[in-house]
Amino acid sequence: AELAIGNGMVILSPPYDEFQVPGENAVHHQSLYVSVTNAHAHKANAISAGVTLKTDLRETDYGAIVYSARDFAGYHWIFAHSL
Repeated sequence: AELAIGNGMVILSPPYDEFQVPGENAVHHQSLYVSVTNAHAHKANAISAGVTLKTDLRETDYGAIVYSARDFAGYHWIFAHSL
């Protein structure tokens, strides 16, 4: 489901196996999917800030460029822009 909020959007979906919360035996609670203006530039800024990439940029079958990263607490974030 996609929920429009002002100029933003929240997308609700089932969990992806590759985007689990920290810990080897942790239970999946959430995935955060953030729409950005330019995923390429966002990724470069994230790397320069010391963020660890989980998956590199890729084009999806639903028309987006996405990558995922692990924040300093170990949580996974998905960043994307629409094509």
